[in-house]
Amino acid sequence: MAINRSNCTKSSHTDVLKKIINGSESNYYSFSKNTTFYETTTKDYRTFELALKAIGVIYKNMRENNIVDNKHSYTKRQFFAAPIIVKSGDRSVQESVFNRHSKPYFMSVMKTSKGFMGTILFIPYDFARDMPTDRKIRKEILKENHTYSNLSNSELKGKYDVAIASFTEAINEVRKLEKIDLSK
Repeated sequence: MAINRSNCTKSSHTDVLKKIINGSESNYYSFSKNTTFYETTTKDYRTFELALKAIGVIYKNMRENNIVDNKHSYTKRQFFAAPIIVKSGDRSVQESVFNRHSKPYFMSVMKTSKGFMGTILFIPYDFARDMPTDRKIRKEILKENHTYSNLSNSELKGKYDVAIASFTEAINEVRKLEKIDLSK
């Protein structure tokens, strides 16, 4: 189902999300009963850029105030997206354990009847459920010689769940965001 962003209103985009949400998390991105949608409490930003800045500032404040991880620590953030590449002098260094990993949080801007609003969509999935156990294939997914390389899939899933819970808890505490109930 395609959504035309130019004429998307609050009622239409939440209605669409409610219609496509079903069941439990799978091992790939799909809408489930755990999908969560947040909107900025301000719905009348004059420009697209101001609405985008509002959600960007929320994320930046969470990082700078060590809500998820300490600055320059990627223990939890690497579960949101990887690889994390950090500039170190004149070279770049991969700081994340995972060579590739998609993000479960999607930030966007939507047009409203009065202007624009920022949104965050959280689409969780059953992380590491089907991660290969073969060391040769696993090496393609996980950085070699890291303590996580020897963890079982269920142990990796446990670390993912802790990271996601802390980030989601932080989002729920931001007063400039409202959680939209998609179950109705």
